Amino acid sequence: MNRNEEKENGGFPVPASAMPRIVLFLLTICCVCSMGYYYLKKENVASFTQAAGLILIPFQKGINSIGSFVFDLEQDHLEMEAAREEIRSLREENARLASRIEEQDRMVYDYREAERLLELKDTYSSYDTIGANVIFKNASGNWYSTFTIDRGSADGLEKNMNVIADGGLVGYISEAGLHHAVVSTIINDSINVSGMQMSTRDSCMVLGDLTLMREKGVLRLDYMKEDFEAEKDAVIVTSRISDRYFPGIKIGYVTETWLNQDLLTRSGYLKPAVDFEHIDRVLVITEQKRIND
Repeated sequence: MNRNEEKENGGFPVPASAMPRIVLFLLTICCVCSMGYYYLKKENVASFTQAAGLILIPFQKGINSIGSFVFDLEQDHLEMEAAREEIRSLREENARLASRIEEQDRMVYDYREAERLLELKDTYSSYDTIGANVIFKNASGNWYSTFTIDRGSADGLEKNMNVIADGGLVGYISEAGLHHAVVSTIINDSINVSGMQMSTRDSCMVLGDLTLMREKGVLRLDYMKEDFEAEKDAVIVTSRISDRYFPGIKIGYVTETWLNQDLLTRSGYLKPAVDFEHIDRVLVITEQKRIND
């Protein structure tokens, strides 16, 4: 080795045969350092990952829990809105069905009322009659002592014409307007009806008594002979001697009779054939009673 080579090697002589070993040594040192660095870095990364997991995983779980809670609230809200909408729909459907049922009930009621009037018309087919609706009830509590109907003189109605309903006597027309008429019923205190027991023809008088109707639902029977024969539920009809009512119209049924203190006459109670709490439609006999009928 010359002096120039010594200068290039730092001033120390390096044999040519030693160069490969030096290179190998240096490479070995680099590998060891690299492995150590990698090992230290791996441990640090694992430690950092574990530390991050301890912090982030609970936080992530909390976020997930909050998200699930918010989602459940939203679902509950949507379900509640759907339930409310269904309830509204059901209520509307229920209202429609109730209205339809009410309409059908009204139609059934009207049909039955019309059927009753037809039966009543057949019962008194010997008389000319016209149907009428009650449009106003005068104040007498629940009782129809006087009421107004939707027929009048324009329909041929006149004062004193007989009025019937439900198979029995209601009263008479006390006032006739052009398109309406007022009916006074037999339950009024001022009205007396000459009657008779239908099977025996024994005579009696039916006396209007609104107070008695309110208290017991009956009218008073009076002016009967001591031998008046009338079992319970015996039928009382209008008599031929009545100056206002046609004969043979049912007034009601005997509930009881008793012998008066004079031992010469009997009195009693009569249940009217007509329901004077519920009168909607009537028939008017469009003829006038004549005294010699």
